[in-house]
Amino acid sequence: RLENEGILSDKLLTIIWTKADQKLQKPFYLQNKLFLKRLMEKYYLLCNATPIGGFDDTSDKTEQEEIYFVPSLLTAKPDDSTLYPRHMIRFQSPLYVVFENKFLPCGMFYRLQAMCVRRFGLEKSRVYAGCARFPTDDPKQNFVVTRVNYYLKVELMWTEEGEQPAFTQGLSVRKFLSSCLFDIKEKWVPSIQYDWCFVEKSDEETAQPSFYPLSYTGQESPMALQPPEDVAKVWMPRRASHTENSGGDGPAMIEPTPSTDDVRAVHTIGPVLDCMELSEGLTLEQCDVIRRQLTYVSRYKELVATVTSDEGRRLLGASVEVCLPDNASQFPREVRGDEIVVLHAGDYNDKLVQPLLQQADKSASMYGVSVREDVITPEDVFTDKLLDYLLTRNVRMVVPIISPQVLHDRYWSTLGYEFCVRNKDLVFPVFVYPEGARDRLLEVLRRRCAGMLDMTSAEVSMSEDALSSNKLGHIAAEIMRKASSSAVLNTYRI
Repeated sequence: RLENEGILSDKLLTIIWTKADQKLQKPFYLQNKLFLKRLMEKYYLLCNATPIGGFDDTSDKTEQEEIYFVPSLLTAKPDDSTLYPRHMIRFQSPLYVVFENKFLPCGMFYRLQAMCVRRFGLEKSRVYAGCARFPTDDPKQNFVVTRVNYYLKVELMWTEEGEQPAFTQGLSVRKFLSSCLFDIKEKWVPSIQYDWCFVEKSDEETAQPSFYPLSYTGQESPMALQPPEDVAKVWMPRRASHTENSGGDGPAMIEPTPSTDDVRAVHTIGPVLDCMELSEGLTLEQCDVIRRQLTYVSRYKELVATVTSDEGRRLLGASVEVCLPDNASQFPREVRGDEIVVLHAGDYNDKLVQPLLQQADKSASMYGVSVREDVITPEDVFTDKLLDYLLTRNVRMVVPIISPQVLHDRYWSTLGYEFCVRNKDLVFPVFVYPEGARDRLLEVLRRRCAGMLDMTSAEVSMSEDALSSNKLGHIAAEIMRKASSSAVLNTYRI
């Protein structure tokens, strides 16, 4: 399976590294096995592809061996009958990611495959050497990515036979792939450049099609051409008005305090761009222009120059504070409000959520905060809802109640941006699970939102008995202490 499908079992990895250690005559690989696996996962050389199932999956997982997907070892050739089944209908206007100077490193496509398999799982993916098909948020639509010479071809597929196709996932696919490619660019090949392009239908089947940029990139081009109506409808966003920031503490702002001797550019801005696009502080086209810049310094300068409105600067400051807290002092940002939001899906409401709110209310005034709840609906994406409170409503802290219900597919976007909150002062997760289900909950959360596992949190194992007031009081006290320690006092008024 390793040489054909790129599937590496943990047992085989141990055998390979045992032999490598024997050649070195010291236990280097096995001694550092966990670290090396995490390092390879960080740079997308492999990804954990072990099936996890759901909470309704009753099969025994105790004997299940970990498996990894290694795209660089994948040699299986694409099978058109599997990649493009006859009952599926292709959207006739694909998009192309065209790399400058006709240079597309093979490692970039391998890493993109690893990111997609990590997100979607091997069970729902069809991966081959040079191409792959993946699911979307609509079970009736898939997307296909194919490497062709120096460009990537991105296609939409309609999977329901006998139904009139309605291609609605194009923009979500484009956003997801834009974020993934830029993540790879920042971590691995920071100076590579590429454009999202389309071709005229009459030119699609030629050996050397003429590519036209999908959106303005800041350069005059004699080949400029407006996208066809179907391309614009499926792949491009409609203009939207920006939302106003109604949270926070009014006009109170935190002044940027970078030292004149240490004005440093932010090396990694991918998560910030995702937040800005999600909160409508930047358009997708503006994000793509910034992503296209040659160096991290030019990307940083382009980001700062693009965000000109007061509201945009507040969102930028909030985004940096949320995603890159070490760099927050370089940007003006609004003072966080006094509100703590408990975000949950409605389960364990009587046994946990309401008693916890009552306990928190008792001490809220002493800490100068208020506490309220918000129940997510199936129309909400859990991480987007959480980010909305931190970015546009500017609350002090969010307390997500992570239960089996919250981890259900209905509350998570298949194509959504990666959870990008790195500021551990703004989120306090509470993990809630039935007795005996802790490992399964944490395993599912690790795939859905691994960043939460690194945050200060509380755990509650639910049984038939009511939770003790001591337990609830302890959790409420932890929430209050964390909220009070995250307050910033050096402010001024404008």
